[in-house]
Amino acid sequence: MLYNYLYFKAKDDKQMLKIIAENGAEIELNCEQSNNAARGNGYVTSSKVKTLALVDDEKIQKLQELAQKVTPTWRLEQMYREANDTINDSEPSMKNMGTYMKLVNQDIIKEESDVISEAGFIPKDVFKYTAIIARKYYQDEFNKI
Repeated sequence: MLYNYLYFKAKDDKQMLKIIAENGAEIELNCEQSNNAARGNGYVTSSKVKTLALVDDEKIQKLQELAQKVTPTWRLEQMYREANDTINDSEPSMKNMGTYMKLVNQDIIKEESDVISEAGFIPKDVFKYTAIIARKYYQDEFNKI
């Protein structure tokens, strides 16, 4: 099938493209929004350039220090034992890491929420960094076996 293309300016100074098929069917497309003649409906979202947010090194440093403060080794050890039920001589498993991470976060909220709020953060801000610490501890303990 043959197509004829015709570019023109509409009344509101928008660039338009009219596609006329051999059989007389016409499609008008707004060139500022779309160039998709195959669909026939003239709808294609334009790509937009995304700008990345600036990284606040000072805030990250404070969050890392706070994460170190609220995840002492005794807390990690206690949650490791509880998640793996090592008190009853059960074997630790990597399958229990999710339970372990959940227990660590719950304990931090329960015991350290005042420290986190005094620092000007919410628990969700700190969990990213406590998760790194807790995961490393869990893997180190599991690899000792």
